Amino acid sequence: MNDRVSISIDNHVADVRLTRADKMNALDPAMFQGIIAAGEELFYDYGLVIDEPYTKALKAEYPCWCGAKKCRGTLLAPKKRGR
Repeated sequence: MNDRVSISIDNHVADVRLTRADKMNALDPAMFQGIIAAGEELFYDYGLVIDEPYTKALKAEYPCWCGAKKCRGTLLAPKKRGR
């Protein structure tokens, strides 16, 4: 990040903190850049690749707990069609 935004991630839970310059209650370009960078880090798709067929048991070994509506429910990358 930058000196305006800090982020720590623990077990897929993010703690994002904004540091206001001179206690001013406004966002400046540096703050926006820090927020964008934090968002990019939070929405990282791990896309793990494993060369064996995906089963419920295998997917259960790599769960994703992000809670996003479009989440695959696993950290595994989708298999390519036709294989």
